[in-house]
Amino acid sequence: MYALQSLVVFNNGAADIKLLATYFERIFTVDLGNYYRIFQEIRIRKGNRTAFLKSLIERLTQRMDDADENPKQYL
Repeated sequence: MYALQSLVVFNNGAADIKLLATYFERIFTVDLGNYYRIFQEIRIRKGNRTAFLKSLIERLTQRMDDADENPKQYL
């Protein structure tokens, strides 16, 4: 949510985190809990603070590479 807000994806950047959290909770039927605290915990990490996003990028890149090699499998 914070990354999407940083890229001004929703409402030209006017959507605040609380609005985004409410939206994501509703569409994914999930309770995000205290997302402000979680963001703070991510900020103070010593290692890779964006480990999940890095994993997403790696998996998507791998999937695209696999699709390039076996295009029929991904139709």
